[in-house]
Amino acid sequence: MLFSINAYKYLLGLDETYRLSKDSSWNQQSDFKSFNPDTDMLFPSYSAADSWLKSNNPISVNGEVIDLNEKISDLFDNKSEIEIIAHRITKPLNPIFTREQLSNVLLNGNDTYTNSLVIDYDGYPKLIPWVSRAHIKEYPVRFENFQAGNGYVGSHGSLNHIESTYLALLEEWGLHLETGRSLYRDFDSVQQSEEQIKTKIMETVNNLK
Repeated sequence: MLFSINAYKYLLGLDETYRLSKDSSWNQQSDFKSFNPDTDMLFPSYSAADSWLKSNNPISVNGEVIDLNEKISDLFDNKSEIEIIAHRITKPLNPIFTREQLSNVLLNGNDTYTNSLVIDYDGYPKLIPWVSRAHIKEYPVRFENFQAGNGYVGSHGSLNHIESTYLALLEEWGLHLETGRSLYRDFDSVQQSEEQIKTKIMETVNNLK
């Protein structure tokens, strides 16, 4: 897994992406999902790329100064956003996680504290004790938090949400595999059937080198 640092504008989207190069310049990408090991500045982990950003903040992208501590409050101000993109050089070990895997993770959780449900880069679901957004943002898929005491996790937890949670996570995992983006998901309705999601995931995985 390799990670690149990219700048794009909300109104234009990732099709108008500029990438940090080894010589510290920013070059426009024709396809933000691709990467060039000879010219792109690439990092071995999300945290390494994130550390570079923190050490070099504020960042100048082709003359525009971007302060990572400032949040974009108006999507129409056309300011650039910085995003770390994952580039896979190997296939995930668990390309399609199962309901049983997700159920086991939830049932083995601890409901006495707030948990974040995530999918790691190999495709395995995990529960991570919530500390802060910064603590979990390096995971490729993050689900909404399960608050302490709400009965969603633990040996006596209710799994009546497992179907919607499973399909939502699976859909978002497929989108991550396709784009390399780190994504957040809540209980929004799923737009595809389970068969469609799984077929697309395997098409994406099989196209990986």
